Amino acid sequence: MRLDGVFLKAKNSLIRRDIETGLAFKLVETEAAPGIAAPRVVWEEGTVTTTAREAVDAYNRPDSDRKSASEVRDWLHAILLRGAVPQATIEEEGAKLGISLDQLKRAKAKIGAESRKQAAMNGSWEWYLRGGPADPDPLPL
Repeated sequence: MRLDGVFLKAKNSLIRRDIETGLAFKLVETEAAPGIAAPRVVWEEGTVTTTAREAVDAYNRPDSDRKSASEVRDWLHAILLRGAVPQATIEEEGAKLGISLDQLKRAKAKIGAESRKQAAMNGSWEWYLRGGPADPDPLPL
């Protein structure tokens, strides 16, 4: 049986302290109207006796799943250390690793990267690290 999710007690001052169980559910596709499919929640029988911490610790994220913010920052920083990289290349390589454009943009701001139009005729964008080898106005040492 595959569970899509669980509702578990986490830190919450509005729930009695003696409640130690949760609920499990799965999502199934159902026909809402002829030719129109929609997701539907199906609650599992009984209760779940795991804690929220145990559930988080036991979760094994697949390789194709989205990366954490620190993983994205580290990856982007490593790529930009070598110099400017076309934005399209960053997006393509990031997508192969399950990294979204929004994640890339947040990481770009956090690591101090900038973007600029390339001088070539196509005028595409490239990203570079401020103070890095491709910075047109490097920071003073």
